[in-house]
Amino acid sequence: MTQHSFVFPIQLFPNPYGRFQSIGYDSLAGMACLAGWFWLHKRSSTSKDSPAVPNPLSEPSAYEVPWKLKIPYAISVETTPNNKNSTGARADQEFQKTYEKGLGTACWLFWAYKGTGEMAKLSEKWLYILAGCGVPMSIAMHRSLVVLIGHWCWVGSGALIMRRLLRPHFFPRKTVAAKKEEDLYAGQKDASNDHTPNSQTKTTPWYTQQWDTYWLGWVIGGYFVSSWF
Repeated sequence: MTQHSFVFPIQLFPNPYGRFQSIGYDSLAGMACLAGWFWLHKRSSTSKDSPAVPNPLSEPSAYEVPWKLKIPYAISVETTPNNKNSTGARADQEFQKTYEKGLGTACWLFWAYKGTGEMAKLSEKWLYILAGCGVPMSIAMHRSLVVLIGHWCWVGSGALIMRRLLRPHFFPRKTVAAKKEEDLYAGQKDASNDHTPNSQTKTTPWYTQQWDTYWLGWVIGGYFVSSWF
């Protein structure tokens, strides 16, 4: 999509630089994703009261996250607005702490991006050495391996930084429902030793393809929107 574009019948704004003559298909996909997000936000019964494009300088609450969190984890049914001990209030506090860590995480990610670029250069030298030692390797394979190793280093270091510093909600952790189930099972085990729980330990998955989390759609849609901008 990035290599092809839709050519306009005429130049939209006459200029000597050849601009405004076409638009890339990735930009069109970004427009479609953004329009689809506004449409879904308008039809949503849970997030229609929150802005479709949140203020990046404000602290997000548990009700304003871009991805869908399961209710037992993010917002309890028994949540009250003024109760600081409720699940929703604790989630809001957690999001505020996450916001405070965002700047440091961004700096580390920038450093990791530069560092993994150097790793890609180093891997290129290693591959040259392997080719000189007789390892069969074409020019196209050499280039693709350099790109692949660089991407692996970037994804691995970025995921490690986010896991250690930012702790977003798609990383593994015990949910509130899992903790309640463990407490309930502990009490029932004292009353009867024959009881076995339905599940052992529940965790929110890291990279998941479950339909009710759909974080992958946000990533792909965000990529196309950024390509448009």
